[in-house]
Amino acid sequence: MLFSFMDLEPRRKAEDALRQSEERFAKAFQMTPVPTLVCSADALRVMEVNEAFVTTTGLASEELLGKSLDETGLFEDRAAHTRIQDALRDSGVLRSTELRIHRKQGELLDCLLSAESLTLHGQPCHLMALLDITDRKRSEMELVGAIETVMQDASWFSQTLIEKLANVRRGNAPGAEAVALADLTARERDALGLMCEGLSDKEIATRLGLATNTVRNHVASLYSKIDVHSRAEAIVWARERGYFGSGSSSQKSG
Repeated sequence: MLFSFMDLEPRRKAEDALRQSEERFAKAFQMTPVPTLVCSADALRVMEVNEAFVTTTGLASEELLGKSLDETGLFEDRAAHTRIQDALRDSGVLRSTELRIHRKQGELLDCLLSAESLTLHGQPCHLMALLDITDRKRSEMELVGAIETVMQDASWFSQTLIEKLANVRRGNAPGAEAVALADLTARERDALGLMCEGLSDKEIATRLGLATNTVRNHVASLYSKIDVHSRAEAIVWARERGYFGSGSSSQKSG
């Protein structure tokens, strides 16, 4: 009789470490005050939501689990599901993408969505977190509306006013690290320049020969880097630095 033996201790330790890691993740997931959910990588089907997500949206977990994000009707813009899925398929990560979601009570919330790919219980997934910026957007509404009105005829938009608006924004974010034009990628600078010329995302995509979703990703990355949340604020940021578009004679390196 031939006997063979295998030491299973290393495998047992690895399995224990994996189980403990997943238990720590589950506890942190449920305890975090940030609305968070886990979706399958293939169809963005909801696998788990935390208490903060239920509280923020007013939707019970039973109304979400097993459904794709599109089927939940969570997004105001139904095309957002496709944009998010495409971006995660391409890069596996999403940072501070602005969108609006429905609460069960009918209210709309302005949010920033961030996502990261991971493997959970051997299954490819996406971890998604929402940051509710509704109150901040509401407080900015009057200023942003005034800026957008002014931008319809920017010829008299004086440098003094630009500086005052910049000071207001800096005052709301003390200690924020300064970002220069040189810190942006070439595509982000291209998009910003064309935004200053009044072009929409679709028109920018046509001008640069890119997909509209790709332009939106560049714009989202740009917003995140320069800490703005609207087109008008991005244009003001550019004008503060003398950047008026790719064809401007007053363009500076920042």
